[in-house]
Amino acid sequence: IQPTPLFRSLRLDVGEDDGVRLGAGVISHDGAIGRVAALGKNSADVMLVVDASSSIDVLVQRTRAHARVRGGGGDQNLSLELQYVPRTADIDPGDLLITSGVGTLFPKGLPVGRVSTVERRAFGLYQQAAAEPVVDFGHIEEVFVLRGDIAEGTSLEPALSSAQGDN
Repeated sequence: IQPTPLFRSLRLDVGEDDGVRLGAGVISHDGAIGRVAALGKNSADVMLVVDASSSIDVLVQRTRAHARVRGGGGDQNLSLELQYVPRTADIDPGDLLITSGVGTLFPKGLPVGRVSTVERRAFGLYQQAAAEPVVDFGHIEEVFVLRGDIAEGTSLEPALSSAQGDN
């Protein structure tokens, strides 16, 4: 992981010569890691989901509430901030956040994080919430680079639920 607090990245030993494309999603067996932000012939830099410039559409798995996750980007902070969570949405600490499948970066159903705090406000359009990523960024050994665009609506959710014992 890069030491700068605002740009969280990792370098892969594969690149353009290996078929990696700029903007490709990167995942591990635990969940979403980030996207290819820079590309060389034999290497690729991945902007992690905890980077302050990273943003992903997610669903609260339990309630199907939509939100957007942005990286916390702080100095010692590898957390996620939830944005655009409607004030009336049912969301609680411990809820699993999964990719929504909107767009072509990630298929629907990949784990992204677990809600850690929720601040419900009496007024306004949105709630404040934070989450912890499901991926342990300090112990990444292997990643998968998604090749090609993911068709919108593609879902891994049923397969993941079965594999994880419906946790």
